[in-house]
Formats: sequence, structure tokens, C-alpha cells
Amino acid sequence: MTKAKGHRKGAGNTNGEAGKYSFADDEVSWTLLGDVKSYIKKIYDQHVEELDLNDAPNNEMLEFKELTKLMLGGRYEGYWNKLTKKKSGLGLLVYDDGSIYHGHWKNDVQNGKGLRVFIDTDSYIGEFRDGKMDGQGKFTSDKYTYIGDWRDGK
Repeated sequence: MTKAKGHRKGAGNTNGEAGKYSFADDEVSWTLLGDVKSYIKKIYDQHVEELDLNDAPNNEMLEFKELTKLMLGGRYEGYWNKLTKKKSGLGLLVYDDGSIYHGHWKNDVQNGKGLRVFIDTDSYIGEFRDGKMDGQGKFTSDKYTYIGDWRDGK
């Protein structure tokens, strides 16, 4: 489970196909459930506590939507820009292959801090820009771990 500052007021819960979402006192938490492959969930659970998502901007133009199937594939749960109808703010995307991205979005693209767990169980936790690993991050595979700077996905 991970927690982050949210934009909802009050308290509540919802269960979706890919996860459980709850909020209270302006704090949001997600827990993966359902059809996420067990080995992907295990890697996600190992790294998600390292992910600090509390620096999301508080933007009244964002609205939270429960699990939504995307036209281009995958399932997304998180914040959308009310005007542009694009993923913006904090969200969780489960790709059709079972891999996961949980983190910040801007204009439908991964931007800011996030965690990506790939189908082969490699994972990256760190900064994203324009949908690519960019900035400080940690990449972990079965064979090695790299911690350092990334530029344009490399």
C-alpha cells in the first residue's frame, strides 16, 4: 500500500478490479488486488514504500475517477484534468500485459515521481519526464541494481 496527499475531502473507500482505494483526512492510499500477476504484485509491494508521492500539486482542476478501461489498453485509476480529460496528478496504471506504473502524470504522460514494475519483474523507482526514466532513480533487475541519474530513459 502507498499513501499520498490527495484532493478529496472527508473519508471513503472503493474497491476496483485492480485495486482498493481509500481516503481520509486528505490522504489517499491504494492497494493492488485482483488480476495483477502475483509476481508483479510482490515486486510492487517491495518497492512501493520507497515511493514518496506527497509532493503532488493541489489543483482544483483535477478530479478522481475510479478504475477506467483505456481505449489504448490498460486500466487506470487516479486523477484526470477536468478540462483536457487527460491523466494528470497521481494515478495507477495496470497495463494489459500486467506491468504497473504508479505515480505522477501530466497531460497523459508519466511525469514526476513514480514506480514502474515491468512484466519481467525489473523495476524502476524514481523520476520520470515525458514518459521516460529521467532524473534520480533506482533500477533493479534479477542481476543488478543501478542507483543514479537517468536521462531520456537511459
